[in-house]
Amino acid sequence: MKPCLDKQPASPDMPLLREWRRLTQAETFAIQARDWTELGQLQEAKSELQAQLSAIARGTKNHETTVLMADLISREVQNHGLMQTEMKDLRSQLDASTRSIKTIHSVHRAYGSKPEEARQNTCWEQLS
Repeated sequence: MKPCLDKQPASPDMPLLREWRRLTQAETFAIQARDWTELGQLQEAKSELQAQLSAIARGTKNHETTVLMADLISREVQNHGLMQTEMKDLRSQLDASTRSIKTIHSVHRAYGSKPEEARQNTCWEQLS
């Protein structure tokens, strides 16, 4: 006598959830590589996928679906943290660049260019 396996039928949204997981993993790599173009394309694909997921009638969730959804939530939270870190690093770089530009402008104002006649007799040019 064969044991009775109470196997629930696969949820119709499983292929879509697996694709979401694949896209989320690709997002992780894009964030780590700072490939913002790729990240934007992946997010567009996920937006389209979300529309498909929303169109599917939600039935009873089976264990596999529940586990996959928990995994997806965990990955999305991880990607959110990665993005926060990248944004913080980029803000720091931007702030450093802004300070450098301000310093260059200050130096330029202090030693700015003068008309050609006036520059010919400057001490700096005589020394160089």
